[in-house]
Amino acid sequence: MFSMVKRFSIFNRNTLSLFSQRIYFDRTRSLSDVSTIYNEELEQKEEITQNDNQKDVITPALYAFAARMHLDFSDPKILLQAVTHKSFTDTNLPSNKSFKELGNCAIQLFLTEYFHIKYPLLHTNYLKDVVEVYNGRSTLATLGHEIGLNYVVRWNKSTDVFSTPENDGQSESTDTNESQVAYKSRKVTYTIGRVVAQAVQAIVGALYLDKGPNSAQTFVHDHLLSREFAIQKLYDVKEPKRHLSALMKRLEREQPISRHLYIPYIVRLLHEAGRKTKEPIFVIGTYSGTEKLAEGFGSSIKMAEHRAAKNALLNHYFKEIKDFTLPSTIDTYQKQMSYIPTKVGDTPAKI
Repeated sequence: MFSMVKRFSIFNRNTLSLFSQRIYFDRTRSLSDVSTIYNEELEQKEEITQNDNQKDVITPALYAFAARMHLDFSDPKILLQAVTHKSFTDTNLPSNKSFKELGNCAIQLFLTEYFHIKYPLLHTNYLKDVVEVYNGRSTLATLGHEIGLNYVVRWNKSTDVFSTPENDGQSESTDTNESQVAYKSRKVTYTIGRVVAQAVQAIVGALYLDKGPNSAQTFVHDHLLSREFAIQKLYDVKEPKRHLSALMKRLEREQPISRHLYIPYIVRLLHEAGRKTKEPIFVIGTYSGTEKLAEGFGSSIKMAEHRAAKNALLNHYFKEIKDFTLPSTIDTYQKQMSYIPTKVGDTPAKI
């Protein structure tokens, strides 16, 4: 009996030892598996973080562009966001859409202020056309290519967007209800000219927001207003003589008189040549009373009168002020007290 008890105790002790070893082995293996899983997840997170950091790296080309254009932002990522188009998706930064909207308004503000002061008699309809020429897509795209913005802008040629009325200012058809429009996608193709033009506006908006309106205004004056456009060609009127008569009437001046030259010594500075030839030349002077408003030439008297009347309108509306002070540059109280505002341009005279 004693021997049986002894053997049973030895058996139990061996069994407990094996059971303990199995439990220890299972626990060790489970801890090892947990450690392996944790290490794999940590490696995945580090890889994701590393990939995210590589997405928005400031390239040497962008650094060179910023140095060349003297763009000293408080954070280099601001410039990187300004050159990131909304079609570019491999980034953690927002697109430049908000910068672009602000820059567009800022450019229009500075251009309107400049041309209103420079041409105070230009009526508002053509003032808007002049601003659109300088802030147009072709002008901004040309500027962007000249300064090398096309080499640093981040964009994709095409992308899928929702065809909602808010996208690019394009409204969809009202035949479908709002819920159907919100979930309908379409393929949009972008051109480098459009992307570069929007990037120029975004840079101006970023300057306005980060460095202040003076920096944005300096950029606009240096790179946009330094360009020369034949803005007088925008003034296209079909009946200049009637418009000139209406303008003189509104200005309470004497009605314009068109005099053409029949006898050279009666009206000086106006003449004709080759009246009885195949190619005659007539020079016409348009007068208000005795004041000569403009001259015009042509192969016929009617053509010369047409051009003279149009030139008189151009001389009036595009009368340029050489030395002027912009209201936005007045920074002292003394200048504010002595500043005389310019009268806003009027609408065209009714005929």
